[in-house]
Amino acid sequence: MRAGGGSGGSVHVTTRELEGDGVINTSGGNGYTSGSAQGGGGSGGRIAVYYVVNYFVGASNLLD
Repeated sequence: MRAGGGSGGSVHVTTRELEGDGVINTSGGNGYTSGSAQGGGGSGGRIAVYYVVNYFVGASNLLD
């Protein structure tokens, strides 16, 4: 049996100021593996950030 992982979804942020640190993450899910049959992982999602002033020192992560 093979089953693919789900996609990472989406994050949409609209703000005047973006501040802080950390990670904004839209990673996809793992695929299901049974015996030699392997399901593929889900793709990374999308991140949209709209701001006027940016003080954010973290990372954005779109990886599978």
